[in-house]
Amino acid sequence: MTKTIVKKIPDKLLKEWNNHIKWLKSTCIEKEDPLNRDARIRASLDDYQFFVKTYFHHYVTYNDVFIPNSLFHNDIAYKMDEDGNLFIGAKWSRGFGKSSHCSLFIPIWLMLKKKTKHILIISKNFETAQNLLSHIQGELEYNQQLIKDFAFYSFKTVGDWSKSSLVINGYQTAINCAGRGQDIRGIRYGSTRPQTIIIDDLDDSELVRN
Repeated sequence: MTKTIVKKIPDKLLKEWNNHIKWLKSTCIEKEDPLNRDARIRASLDDYQFFVKTYFHHYVTYNDVFIPNSLFHNDIAYKMDEDGNLFIGAKWSRGFGKSSHCSLFIPIWLMLKKKTKHILIISKNFETAQNLLSHIQGELEYNQQLIKDFAFYSFKTVGDWSKSSLVINGYQTAINCAGRGQDIRGIRYGSTRPQTIIIDDLDDSELVRN
């Protein structure tokens, strides 16, 4: 007889998920825009700066003042858009938006542009990787402007961040996550192996002592 083992989600992750969703609900408010929907969508798919400003204003405003992308934010986004075979290292200082851009904004942008069908996010441990995936799911489920423009009022997903796998049916795209040292051999979405691999904060206090 096979015994099924159910792994409990850490309370810390659940608390962070609930707090994140509460924050999204209070900030993701649809705003009037002079561009009509079709023009806004075209502009956001062509212009990464416009995309971030339009759909992630809750991340890039401080005291109601918009903080524009730096040139290196836009540069890495366009390079990933143009060539899926690149290896890119974002050597940015703490607080410069590495995780926000590389593990949240850019993956969603590439998915909406239909430039990737399978995204894999790797971090120093499984819980940290789950947390990064939860931020993506949170935006897809609660970011009202994003939903209105790209999902016709809902993103239909299968799976969730706690199970390390998310499939966005409307875009036929899978997003998986894994921790450092975890075996990822054989991972696929249908016949598609990971096409975009994002490694975020792989080191820890022990590794940096070397």
